[in-house]
Amino acid sequence: MISRFIKILTGKRGTGRNYGEDDLAFDERDIGMRTGKSTNSTEDDIFNALTWIEADASPFGIRILDCRPTALGLTAVTRNPAIATLFLELRNSDGGGLQDSEPEAPVTIDCDLKYEYEGDVAEAGALFRAAEMEDKWDISVYGKRLYFQRSWTGRLIFVAYFTQENGNVRIRSVKAASKSINATRSDAVGMVDFLIRSHLFGQECPHPIPHDIPEDERLIALYSFSEYGRWGTFAAHVKEYKHDGN
Repeated sequence: MISRFIKILTGKRGTGRNYGEDDLAFDERDIGMRTGKSTNSTEDDIFNALTWIEADASPFGIRILDCRPTALGLTAVTRNPAIATLFLELRNSDGGGLQDSEPEAPVTIDCDLKYEYEGDVAEAGALFRAAEMEDKWDISVYGKRLYFQRSWTGRLIFVAYFTQENGNVRIRSVKAASKSINATRSDAVGMVDFLIRSHLFGQECPHPIPHDIPEDERLIALYSFSEYGRWGTFAAHVKEYKHDGN
């Protein structure tokens, strides 16, 4: 059943969009997921445990899908040794080759993301590195740019341009790989916002659900794991998710 939903998410059926690692230069059969990382749960157990939490009971004040059963119950796997080797090689990278790089076929998106931060942002180097294959992103900084790469392939997906002002880090524009814009430009901004909050600031927060994913718990949870791995614990609709940093 997992393979059937992976085909939907990778555009073989359904939405026609590419999500996660599967569209990043490797055949979809080389990248997958399996159940039972540290439990004896079956696939049905994991997906049946997915539940919506209404806004009045949500710790975030908005309606969310609790994806913890899949985020913590699935394991990312690959049949291709080259992918595993590349992942390990990228663990030693400081992102130096990214300086002044842009995503493939970049689309520039204006935004206004704001985060309280009194300290100094490093001038160069790795800010976050995936520790295991269920961590799907690496994040680096050079100058006033944040670089967001996929951890399995090193592909550059987003570049966020930031300033520091009045005790805040502010992002006013993002360059995104055109294929990463799943449905709308707001989706791409929401992804960057989530990655900054979760991976850099350590906040537990919901990731945005792209506009073109149906209201199907399994599809949303599989998208979540494909895109964010063990970090995709909660999901919310973009229209309900604030992007102003508050």
